[in-house]
Amino acid sequence: MHGSIPSAYAADVDTSRYQHIRYTDENGLPQNSIKAIAADEVGNLWLCTEDGLVRFNGERFEQFSRHNIQVNSSRFGDFLYDGPVKKLYAVNSFQEIVRLEGGKVLNDSVFYPARLRALSLHRNETAQHDPLPAWHRGAGLYTDTVVFFTSVAAHYDLTRNYIAKYKGTQLVWKQQVNVALPADHFFTLGDDLFQLREEGYIEGFTQDSIRKFSISGLTGALKSNFRIFRSTDGRNLILYNDRQFFEITKSGNTFSCRLVLNDFDADQHVINCAFLSPVTQQLFLGSATEGLYRFITSPFINSRAETAHGFNIFYSLLEFQPGRLLTGQGMIIDRGQISKDRRPLMPLVSDKYTMLKDADGFIWTKKERWVFRLNHDATQVLDSLLMSSAVNALYRGLDNSIWIGTQLGLYRINVKNGLHTAALIIELPSHVTCLAEATDSTMWIGTLHGLYTLKRNGSSALLSTALPTQYIRSIYTEKSGRTWVTTYGDGFSLFDNGQAWRMPLDTKGYLRSSHCIIEDPGGNFWIPTNKGLFQISKNDLVNYSRDRLLHPYYQYYSTEQGLNTNEFNGGCQPCGSMLSGGRITLPSIDGVVSFMPDSIAGTYPSYPFTVDEILIDNRPVSLASVLNVPRGMSQLTVRISTANWSHASNLRIFFALVKKGEQPVWYPVPDNRTINLTTLPTGDFTLRIRKQNGFGKSNFLEWSMPLHVPAPWFLQPVAFVLLVIIAAVLTWGIIRLRLRIVRRKNILLQEQIKENTAELQAALEELTLSEQTLRQQTKLQQQLLAAFSHDIKAPMKHLMFTFERISQNIQNLDPESYGKFTESIYHHTRRLYHLMNNILQYIRSQMNGGQRQIVTVKLARLLEEKLTIFQDLANERETTLRSNVSAALDVQTDELLFSIILHNLVDNAVKVTVGGVVTITAQRSATGCELIIHDTGIGMSEELITWVNEHADADPRPPEQVTGLGLMIVKDLAALLHISVKVESRPGNTLFRLFIPGSPA
Repeated sequence: MHGSIPSAYAADVDTSRYQHIRYTDENGLPQNSIKAIAADEVGNLWLCTEDGLVRFNGERFEQFSRHNIQVNSSRFGDFLYDGPVKKLYAVNSFQEIVRLEGGKVLNDSVFYPARLRALSLHRNETAQHDPLPAWHRGAGLYTDTVVFFTSVAAHYDLTRNYIAKYKGTQLVWKQQVNVALPADHFFTLGDDLFQLREEGYIEGFTQDSIRKFSISGLTGALKSNFRIFRSTDGRNLILYNDRQFFEITKSGNTFSCRLVLNDFDADQHVINCAFLSPVTQQLFLGSATEGLYRFITSPFINSRAETAHGFNIFYSLLEFQPGRLLTGQGMIIDRGQISKDRRPLMPLVSDKYTMLKDADGFIWTKKERWVFRLNHDATQVLDSLLMSSAVNALYRGLDNSIWIGTQLGLYRINVKNGLHTAALIIELPSHVTCLAEATDSTMWIGTLHGLYTLKRNGSSALLSTALPTQYIRSIYTEKSGRTWVTTYGDGFSLFDNGQAWRMPLDTKGYLRSSHCIIEDPGGNFWIPTNKGLFQISKNDLVNYSRDRLLHPYYQYYSTEQGLNTNEFNGGCQPCGSMLSGGRITLPSIDGVVSFMPDSIAGTYPSYPFTVDEILIDNRPVSLASVLNVPRGMSQLTVRISTANWSHASNLRIFFALVKKGEQPVWYPVPDNRTINLTTLPTGDFTLRIRKQNGFGKSNFLEWSMPLHVPAPWFLQPVAFVLLVIIAAVLTWGIIRLRLRIVRRKNILLQEQIKENTAELQAALEELTLSEQTLRQQTKLQQQLLAAFSHDIKAPMKHLMFTFERISQNIQNLDPESYGKFTESIYHHTRRLYHLMNNILQYIRSQMNGGQRQIVTVKLARLLEEKLTIFQDLANERETTLRSNVSAALDVQTDELLFSIILHNLVDNAVKVTVGGVVTITAQRSATGCELIIHDTGIGMSEELITWVNEHADADPRPPEQVTGLGLMIVKDLAALLHISVKVESRPGNTLFRLFIPGSPA
């Protein structure tokens, strides 16, 4: 989303301080007219445009208009801020107000009525502009009054004759003042009202006086056409005067002014709003025709030399005087700037790659096979030494001796004995690139093909390999004993306590070629590369060496942050300098870069992130405590957003889909900030998203959302029970079919016997014997059917936890506990038995296709059979069973199906009645017979009563409290037999009324 200022405008910008970017509709803006700018509490920038609100997070624009938020107009003109509650609002041309919170646009019903109550004071005046929105920041303009709001409940009225302060609709104070409307130079900071005067001072208005304030940092009068841009939150004021932008702030009773942007023509670019971020110090200017301008403060000073050939390639930089650097070319860098002072001797005695200063302040250089010692000012050669091979490295040891690395070996000069006493310490297998002494007896040696350690003991020296084959660029040793090594192509590593720890690379691999390490007083490492500059916390790197899960945070700087070039130079000693004043200076292929480390702040990606949208197969879903993902889902999409005002590489967001009991595996969120999850397995998961907020151990912001993906139907417990029932039904059907076939064969055999002649009597006797055998088989198969039914019940009974508890405690059970367990088993077994019997009878009726065998049924006899079945259970529950049905009463119905209905209703009545009475009565009417089953049990819930009394065509699904099949079978069979079932119930009194239609007998 990055744009650039056209070349026609580039001359208007003070490029020495700012990187500038211009955004237009080609970069994502809905249109190029920006009405107002504000920032929310999570770091996003908001813009008012003629085509909706725009959220800008530093990387991309997101539009909110009437097409995706609940407003009638997309023409937003201003922002409003309620200081006491720190809430940001936006208002459109229909006077609709929305709240901007957490990166989202929310409808608000509080702010607008409160403002209307305040504006009702001016109901007799004519609005010159819509009071909402106000074309003056926070103000409403009427014929004779300008209204400045400081919060939802407080405002100032400015008229030509007075200024009045109100809290709600109550007058706080009023002062007679002549005001030139429309009061363009009035503003509020906090709860106070001020006016910036053309004479260059500020007036403050109180109840009793007008106080004059000078402005520190502002000299002289202002131009007559000066302008002010009020910040929405009242923190500061932006002053535009004579092509310059200033920030005016108030601390106590003092106003201060500082230059923010120089040489930019706001009138030419039609600037009508401005915003200065208090965190990042980035300046945003909104144009009425040219979109959005963004000016990024550069913490870096880029200095280039005026040379005849135009090249500005620098290598080693040496602080030869306090705060002053000497380059190999003989240039002097003073406080980050290349001065005109030169040392013409340096090109003659230096190859630009290596310099050092010894304990006496003398400067050492090298060129080809020569080593030179210069005076303190680098204007005179004091000594020189010709080596036997080319010199590659110079190093000042801990004892102030000078070490020389050549193509053939390592030499040492004791400065006290003179320059010409270089002693060969050891021959080396490769060219030396850099040297560093850890202790008086241990030397680190970097070469083109590996890192070595040299142990010295008197005149003996032992060389060992630490990192084979790697091209070593620099070595940095700490007093603690830790040693850091950078390489060309293999990143950088830590050596500590005899172990090597290779540090992780950045996401793009730029640290693979690290030039050197410079540590600032705050414990940060600064590492220049061929692709930019990195800032890393040393403590984070040390923590990573101890726990590889604690991935360090890397802060990256590039040309977007104000560098002239991303390509720094390495392979030189020193490749960067920390000056005595704290300033760091680095060489590059386009000049030198200097900066103060403690001045680089506010650019870390520490803002929270928000989940903008969750989609399942491109359909939006709402956030919930648990997101139920339908089985067979193709894609789950989660879109997130966060503000990032530094380089995009500094934003590190990861996600993991974690199954319960497993460790997360983190994956980077793509640059479009969209997570896509394809087909998920069944189970419970947690989607975790976390963002690294900057330096520090485990400095993460995390969000999580539980996900549930249901198992397929055939793995559900209900499906298992259904499969058992189906298997039972199929088996029963097969056996019944088998019985039919056997019976048919038996009939055929009997007919054949009758037709046979007397001479076949012997065969007939044989067939008779066969018939008897078949009958026995039939009886056996019937017994098998009963046994199978029993076997169906047995596995279901074994599902009960009672058996598991008995098996676990069989050695410890006493008779009382055993009795309780067996009693529990009896009750559950008995219930399962009746359940299976009802199911089998019910299935049989269903398999008959709803056929009924209507016969005359004696009610008294049928009821006597049923009451006999339940007499033992009733006795156990101390319940009396009574039947007051006449022996002469009969009905026309299907006896088997009606028997199932009675069985279930009597069973239910006995089960819910303890120490009571179950009474069955019947009476005949002109159209049929009504059977009443009355019990004195606990009664039924209203929901269950309603369901029983519903017509059979109503919703067949029973209430949740119906866990058995009894009432469902009763309703289904009653409908089949055209029997009406009604129930009346309250605690202690439940009546089931069954009306069996038919003519009186």
